[in-house]
Amino acid sequence: MTVTEQRETAAQQERPDPGRTTVEWITLGISLLIVATVIGLIVYAYVTRGSTPPIIDASAPVDRVRQVQDRYYLPIEVRNSGGQTAKDVRVAISLTTPDGRTETAEVLIDFLAGDETAQATAVFTHDPRQGTVTVGVISYLAP
Repeated sequence: MTVTEQRETAAQQERPDPGRTTVEWITLGISLLIVATVIGLIVYAYVTRGSTPPIIDASAPVDRVRQVQDRYYLPIEVRNSGGQTAKDVRVAISLTTPDGRTETAEVLIDFLAGDETAQATAVFTHDPRQGTVTVGVISYLAP
């Protein structure tokens, strides 16, 4: 080590620690705020998560049917009014026409959280407004 290097090393050792700069303090504060927010959201989600099992209800508002060429698109609303999530919710939709023909459709919803409503569509070849529509939940899995 040369004499110059020794002097530089000695000078560095004698200098007091300058501490954090203003920019470092601001960055630290923002980082802590972000971490605290994420932790708060996790705790809030855990505390407010319902403990009641899924309660699944399905409906088909026939007045909102739309026709495209020779197909009729019937919107389906599936709601979980329970507190827990349901997985693989299956809904059956049946259309009975005035002449006695029956068409069926089935909808599968991957996940339906508590107090969540999902939208789906059933497609028929006959007009649901001219017949009788029956909607029912077939099954679901508890995740």
